[in-house]
Amino acid sequence: MKNVLRLLTFSAVVALFALPAFAQTTTTPAATTPAAQQPNSVCIDLYNKWRENRNGDAATQKTAYEAGKQYLSQCSTDEYVRYVQTWVGKYEKALRDIEFAKTLTDKRYTEAFNLGRQMLREDPDSLPVLFQLSNAGLANLSAGSAAVESLNTDAANYARRALQLIESGRTVDAWTPFANREDAIGWLNYTLGLLSIKNAPKDAINHFIKAAQSNFSAKNDPAIYYYLASAYQTAEYKPQADEYQAACAGKDLTDECKAKLNNLNLVVDRIIDAYARAIAFAGNNPKKADWMNQLKGFYKFRNNDSEAGLDALIAGIQTKPLLLPSMQTPSAVPAPASGGTTTPSSATPAASNNPPASNAVTTTTTKTTTATPSKPPQR
Repeated sequence: MKNVLRLLTFSAVVALFALPAFAQTTTTPAATTPAAQQPNSVCIDLYNKWRENRNGDAATQKTAYEAGKQYLSQCSTDEYVRYVQTWVGKYEKALRDIEFAKTLTDKRYTEAFNLGRQMLREDPDSLPVLFQLSNAGLANLSAGSAAVESLNTDAANYARRALQLIESGRTVDAWTPFANREDAIGWLNYTLGLLSIKNAPKDAINHFIKAAQSNFSAKNDPAIYYYLASAYQTAEYKPQADEYQAACAGKDLTDECKAKLNNLNLVVDRIIDAYARAIAFAGNNPKKADWMNQLKGFYKFRNNDSEAGLDALIAGIQTKPLLLPSMQTPSAVPAPASGGTTTPSSATPAASNNPPASNAVTTTTTKTTTATPSKPPQR
């Protein structure tokens, strides 16, 4: 009959964590003294001490563990070593799992990542560990100035790997700390967006869009759409606006400049759509006024310096699908003529054709230091 190892949590964490029972893979011998070959009295005593305490409470199991470790170091040729070794291995793994969970609860993220790396060396594709480390990465990022920057790269890699496994069909019995598969996909994409927005804003755009399209618990959080707008500004608007200003502002509207302006307008339309959603979901968010100022600047640029229709846009934005680049038709920019210029159009650009100056746009790197990311799911 198989014995069951039930590792109990220590008193400090008993209210927080409940570990399942661990069934031993082999049946331990019932005899107190092996019959085939008599070991010395020390080994007999250690073996019996381990065997008598291995299924007790936390204190007695600790006694069994200490006896088992001594037994393994002093009686390595004994035929019962493998029974003790199996139990000791499971005890150490369960202790590590408890400590891993406690480091997460205590927000000791550096320690949590160190333990998590050990666990992933044993099982590189463990979704539960990847989930917890990804979530810890988001929590670490949410800590603001107290965040440990060195953890960001690892957190992004863990979130990316978890997404790859889910998308390949991998599943788990429990999606903790997420609610379900869709919740995990949404949070992982949101995490990757936040971890990418500073150094890879184009990648961040894709992740924020996927998060917004996921059916996850923070889908209606305004921060998703604020960060999407910020990523658009950094990755697309600013370089295109700077290029347009240098080549076209205040000049005749050539076919090349018209194409550049049209493409810039497409980006502005996506920024407007994202900001409108952020404001529609903002409620009493303290950043709402800042976001509204940003939205007004872009909206007036696209509407002849007028705010007419803006309130209606915000009121109805939730009934419309998220505006995506795939829904728009960019213009092909014609190659300059051999002389370095293109033929001017007879039309003269209106004042609103000049995009807002770069210093009128609060960039992502500035804003992300003041905005608070959505809280990660609770463990």
